[in-house]
Amino acid sequence: MNGAGDRLDGTGVWRRLDRKALAIIEFTTGQLRKRLSTWVVLSTCLLVVLLVTLIYSQAIREAEAIPLVDNDGDGRFSEDGIGGGDEDHDCTNQTLRSQRDANLDGIDCGVREIPVEDGRIQRYADRLVDEDPNEQFLESESIHRGFVLTFGKIVLAFLIPLILALFLATGLVRDEIERETIHYIAGKPLDRSEILVGRLLGFLAVTAPYLAIMVILEGFIISLIAPGDGFIRIQDAPMWLAIAGAGMLLLTAYACLFCIFGIIHRFGMVGAIGISLWEAMMAAITIGGGSSAITRLSLVSWSNKIIDASVMLAWPDHPTFIAAIEDVQIPDGEISQAASESWGAPGFGEMGALASVGASIMVLLVFIPTVLLIGRSILTSKEFA
Repeated sequence: MNGAGDRLDGTGVWRRLDRKALAIIEFTTGQLRKRLSTWVVLSTCLLVVLLVTLIYSQAIREAEAIPLVDNDGDGRFSEDGIGGGDEDHDCTNQTLRSQRDANLDGIDCGVREIPVEDGRIQRYADRLVDEDPNEQFLESESIHRGFVLTFGKIVLAFLIPLILALFLATGLVRDEIERETIHYIAGKPLDRSEILVGRLLGFLAVTAPYLAIMVILEGFIISLIAPGDGFIRIQDAPMWLAIAGAGMLLLTAYACLFCIFGIIHRFGMVGAIGISLWEAMMAAITIGGGSSAITRLSLVSWSNKIIDASVMLAWPDHPTFIAAIEDVQIPDGEISQAASESWGAPGFGEMGALASVGASIMVLLVFIPTVLLIGRSILTSKEFA
């Protein structure tokens, strides 16, 4: 009767096990919320984000104040864009065909674009085509795109996930072993993998919403400051979505890896710091699209590939844009190359971008359960008296 009653009222064996697993998650979230170290880490990350945002705001204001240049000497400023057209008709008004088709592509007053490497292009414009663009717009747009890429890769999708995992996830199980409270958890009718996953889910329940809020808040603030005609810059939404997704995957992967280091040894933090230094070096190599076989052994390189590939989805004109700014001169030198230097082109247009995003996500999704299986094996082998 008792067994039948348990099944009928929903309090059977499996429901009890589920409740115990949920209790581990609630216990973990409660621990993290009450720790001073948690709030110190979260506050520090927030201050870094706000500080860099202020620097970005200042850079945009300075870019919008640079002097305009009359590149073609007609007494007018910024009458040509960079779209490959002859908006002011000074090219079409030339007498000789050789003047109108200086790039020898057979098309008068146009732009010849030649793919060079990894999705980038070389741009050859006919004489007096796109020769007098708005330098203020190009400078501010280049700084904006470069900031979104650099800040997204380095801070939101790398440093913050790394710091959260390093300081809050490494001791998820190790702290309980040191305090000998693991005996109470391990004594429950739960598999060791459920203990491990429950602790990690508790960690993610606190840190994942925090990271999501940070990306949303930053994206909203930047969209208000960024150059553009509208009140808010909607076209950047795919980039912020990619940054959030890459950051979440990296946060989960780092948390699993560092938690396992904590289980292996009481000084697991040393190993976690070593991995962090390795990841930092790989981040420095891949920030501008640099790649080699060794970078594939880092998690951050796959995270950066997701963000780089998303550029082709958010800014389809990006290859043309960075080719155009290389040809524009301003009194103090040239237009900022931030948009180019911070981007690793995936190649093959949008199809190549989607393939790169899919492959990178798959690598990270395979890594996470693999590490969890290793962690379960290690945790199962430990005896808790």
